[in-house]
Amino acid sequence: MAETEATLSESDAEAVPVEDVPGSPDEDLAIETVQLIKEYWDKESSFLTKRKKRVVNDINLRIRAGEIYGFLGKNGAGKTTTIKMILGLTFPTSGDIRIFGHVGVTEEAKSLIGFAPEKPSFYMHLTAEELMMYAGELMGLSRKEVRDRCPKLLEMVGLKGEERTMVRNYSKGMQQRLGVAQALISDPRLLIFDEPATGLDPFGRKFVKDLILRLKEEGKTVFFSSHQLLDVQEVCDRVGIIHRGRMIREDTVDKVLGGSNNLEATFVQMISDLGEAEAALDPKKHGE
Repeated sequence: MAETEATLSESDAEAVPVEDVPGSPDEDLAIETVQLIKEYWDKESSFLTKRKKRVVNDINLRIRAGEIYGFLGKNGAGKTTTIKMILGLTFPTSGDIRIFGHVGVTEEAKSLIGFAPEKPSFYMHLTAEELMMYAGELMGLSRKEVRDRCPKLLEMVGLKGEERTMVRNYSKGMQQRLGVAQALISDPRLLIFDEPATGLDPFGRKFVKDLILRLKEEGKTVFFSSHQLLDVQEVCDRVGIIHRGRMIREDTVDKVLGGSNNLEATFVQMISDLGEAEAALDPKKHGE
């Protein structure tokens, strides 16, 4: 994902794994990040002027256990990069991450997380049952545990009766549902969804909303990114809005809305106002 943020010099720190940090871990927080930063080499810079772009800039998250948190921003704002760091799929350049008090994204921390990507990828010649067995074994579950959990999960996501259908015969919506079922196979405490309703019809979107609310009722924490802001408005306890790698607003949905009743309109106005302010301060726009 291309993300254009603040430009930095080559002397800035290289990406390194998160190390232990001082302080007492807070197990009441499902996710905690402290001054999280991610930089990539700027592909548009020349060999002689090699520089970096900061795509995530000083993100401080404190996601409480049991809450539903919506992570919002335009394409390229830094949402997916932040999620990848929380999952341990990429290292931060600097900053710290804790998952339920575990310092760093350790194997023990990863075992507490279920993740469903925006575009799940499957072995298309396998059936849903076979893929669930594969996912469960990757998470360290026994075959008996997977066999016990699989029917309930596939029924929960609306795939009852399709357990032995090859995934290549699934619609996009069915594949999205299967991705969610796989994320739940290890009974994780924390669910992370990246754009879970992308490309879904109204029935699929309703399924996603109902599932998120059901997971909260079961005591799970749900952290997800989405462009379906009206859906976010209905289900989230709190939202964080990221713009050019920085957190620009974080609060309860009601407080972010203010006097409005439409999160989508509020979000668009907020980002538009920032864009106008940035343009006014950009010397290139004024020939300086």
